[in-house]
Order: sequence, then structure tokens, then C-alpha cells
Amino acid sequence: MKLRNLVITFLLAFFCTSLWGQSLLPFKDDWTGKYGFKDQDGNVVVEPNLREVNPFYNGIAIVENERRQPQYVRSDGKIISFTQSIYELNNFSDDIGLVRPQSGDFFYISKEGETISPEYDRAYPFSEGVAIVIVDDKLTVINTSFEPLFELPVSPYGSVGAGDKYAHEFNSGLLAIQNADGKWGYIGIDGELSIPPKFTYPGEFVGNYALTKMTDRYSDEWLIINNSGDTIFTVEFPRFDHPEAHAIIFGDYFIWNPDREEIIIRNLVDKIEIQIDVPKYLSGYDDNIRPYLWDEKILYDGSIISLTGEIEGKIEYKGGSDDVIWNNEYLYSDDQKLYTITGEEFKP
Repeated sequence: MKLRNLVITFLLAFFCTSLWGQSLLPFKDDWTGKYGFKDQDGNVVVEPNLREVNPFYNGIAIVENERRQPQYVRSDGKIISFTQSIYELNNFSDDIGLVRPQSGDFFYISKEGETISPEYDRAYPFSEGVAIVIVDDKLTVINTSFEPLFELPVSPYGSVGAGDKYAHEFNSGLLAIQNADGKWGYIGIDGELSIPPKFTYPGEFVGNYALTKMTDRYSDEWLIINNSGDTIFTVEFPRFDHPEAHAIIFGDYFIWNPDREEIIIRNLVDKIEIQIDVPKYLSGYDDNIRPYLWDEKILYDGSIISLTGEIEGKIEYKGGSDDVIWNNEYLYSDDQKLYTITGEEFKP
């Protein structure tokens, strides 16, 4: 299944219902091997002529057509395509999409497909009403009218060229920045320093919390901090190369799997911790299995777990690396089937 796995990441585990809205559902034409979209009544809205499909965010999905060109598809079925070759499209935020051509500068578009901004040497998606752009080697924060607000004192996540693998966005009003000594702090959406640089890894804030660390990269110790920079909880990940991918912050809950057969749910306010033993179900001894947030449930290796620790159901399917939590109602599996949050197969 050709699906760009946008949801199964640390960052995308935190999207809520308002982002997905009433999205269309994917289907595959068994004869051509191409993908299209149906509504929940089974009506074909977009014909199956797409090589790749992805979940809808803010009413827009990123797809790839037969010529391997990225396009946008709106939830009403309208396709937004481009005359020039496109290197990358970004999900819409604040009703604004970001386009990176194969050659030329970055620009922003509306949901009607119209270019609505100047061109920029480099640009990043909007978040919380602002975006970071680069003009004449200066990182500038702009608003949704594309007016400059202030310049960043240092590059977020290090140098611009080395930092492309990170999100350059404000989250909960804060953005991680690095000082000359290599330490990380957080700047506010007003341009003022909110948390002084002292961290070696700058996790993004999700609500009131972020997963960070103050020790070197070989240490197992990680910290949950609040938006004042205070340490709320210390956790160790002794088994994983990228432990941040095995953790979820949701509201006042911190959820992680310290080993293959265990999920821990901690209330960061009440300091109540629940340990759930999860049997090897779908993936045997694969240590890369991690928990994902599905609506207000936890999906872990086919088990559907509530925030109070009950295993409420199982999805009877063969899990795969291309499984996608399509929206708060459905999972689109590696075997091209839709499953509901109760674990049942759904056929539109």
C-alpha cells in the first residue's frame, strides 16, 4: 500500500477531531492498484487514479497523481493541482497551505488553490497564526497577512540547512531555539525568551508539557517539563534508539512503553500511574512497536486501550508499517481495510 505515513509519528499523535473533520475515506482499485476516495455512504467522490493518499487535515489531503506529482484534495472532492513541478506540499494550517516547487521559491496558497503570499527563500507551515520564513538569510516570523512580526535571534533547531528534518513551528505559543553553546530554550510567540537555554534535546510542547532532556544523547534519562521550564516528571527509556517516538503527551497524561509488553499511563497532575501488561499480539518481538493516540484511546499492537488502563478491544488484522490512523473513527490498515475504533472492519 502506497501511503505516506503521516500519523504514525510522535508529533502527529496529538491531532484532534477538529483537524480531521468529516474526511473522505480511501479505497483501492484492485485492478489498477490505484487509490481514490469515497464518502461514508460508499459513493465515489474521487476516482481511483492516485498513486498515494494521505489523511485529511483541516479538510485537505495530500495525494500523489499518476505522474508522481503531489496534489491537494479537498473534502468536497476538488483537486488542487499545479502547472509547475512540485517537490513538496505541506498540510494546511490556519486555512493556508505551503508549496515547495522543484525549482524556485516557496509560497503559500488558499484552499481555493490561489497564491496568496510573496515568494520566500525558505518557508515553514503556519501554526497558531504565525509562520517562519527566510528572506535574505534572516528568519522572520510573519502573521497570516504575511506581515513581518519580528526576527528570530537564532535559527530554530540549529542551522537552517541542518534543521530541515525538524518542525519549525510554534506549539502552545513556544518555539525551541538554540544558543551559541548548543543548549536549547524556548521563545514565546511575542518574540521574548520564555525558557532559558539549558536542554540538550528540545521536544515540542503539546498543551502544557514537552518531552526534553538535559543530559547527553547516550543517557536514558528524559524530562517532562511544563511551559515554565520546570521539571514535572523524569522517565527512563533504556531500550530504544529514539525513545521520543515511544511517548505520547495528551492533556495531562503521559503515555509510554518502557518495554515490548508494557504500557504506562501517568497523570502528570494527580501523579497516578497505571501499568498495563499488553501481550504480544500482532508483531511478535518487534521492539519498534509504539503506542499511538486514536481519538481518546491508545492503539498499541492491535490492542485498543482506554486512558484508565482497560483493554477495550483488539483489531483482528495483520499490522504493518503503512497502517494509518485515518481519522478519529477509522484506521486504514496495511491490507487496505478500514477498521473502527471498536475493532470492527468497516466497508463503506
